[in-house]
Amino acid sequence: MHHRVAAGPDGERRTDVAIDGDRITEVGAVGERGRREIDAGGRIVTPGFVDIHTHLDAQLFWDPAASSSCYHGVTTVVLGNCGVTFAPVRPGRERYLAGLMDSVEDIPADTIMAGLEWGWQTYGDYLRALGSGGLGVNAGGMVGHSALRYYVMGERSLGAAPATRDDIEAMAAVLANAMDEGALGFSTSRSFLHTVPDGTPLPGTFALPEELAGISDILAKRDRGVAPGRRRACRLLTPAWLRRSRFRRLSTGRASRSATSPCGRSTRHSRRCPSPSPARSGSMTPS
Repeated sequence: MHHRVAAGPDGERRTDVAIDGDRITEVGAVGERGRREIDAGGRIVTPGFVDIHTHLDAQLFWDPAASSSCYHGVTTVVLGNCGVTFAPVRPGRERYLAGLMDSVEDIPADTIMAGLEWGWQTYGDYLRALGSGGLGVNAGGMVGHSALRYYVMGERSLGAAPATRDDIEAMAAVLANAMDEGALGFSTSRSFLHTVPDGTPLPGTFALPEELAGISDILAKRDRGVAPGRRRACRLLTPAWLRRSRFRRLSTGRASRSATSPCGRSTRHSRRCPSPSPARSGSMTPS
């Protein structure tokens, strides 16, 4: 191909790009002719964009091209954001998770139920079902805290009572299995704007640091995975690729001078981040 290439801080330059199979093998003056040559003059060619925050968890089943993201050069999408996913799920509870996505992201639950065949329980099974029909983009996903907590704790996951040690261990075990079957990590939501249909905050909104540390330990032990979260209740979550000892130091809001708390505030003065308000009463009964 002959085109302008976006070359980082040095700006654009006109050059050749040689592609063999699915690999870029040379960028510069390519002397030999190609089996197929594309004149991309007047255009800018860039690597495919990675969209790390999508809610295409259902759409990819009926729109494997991920439109309209693909129209803008997105070639890789990350699912499972904001703690809302369609697995793990117990049989008969599928519509509950569809309702969460409807409430948080305005994707109609009826559309989700009609577009997904379901039939899975684990996150690994969800990923296999997703990939079985062929995809037009690369896709990976994180396990959502809301689905994980509801899977283990049921209706108790919506209340203000903290998860027990057994609950935390069970959630960690489910996440470990998901990671071993291809999950990219774990996501949660600390936003009070994210609620179930009756206005109750999502399961996990007020989870204590011990719960988040216990779950994130799975990622630390594997030395891989990500755990993004909302920033409002900042002292409750830090990226899970940090080691456990650092997680616990940051989660208290007291860290070294060079550290940054999960909400992005400097911990130079050991300032504590605000604590969350008590959970509102009420629950959502699965249909």
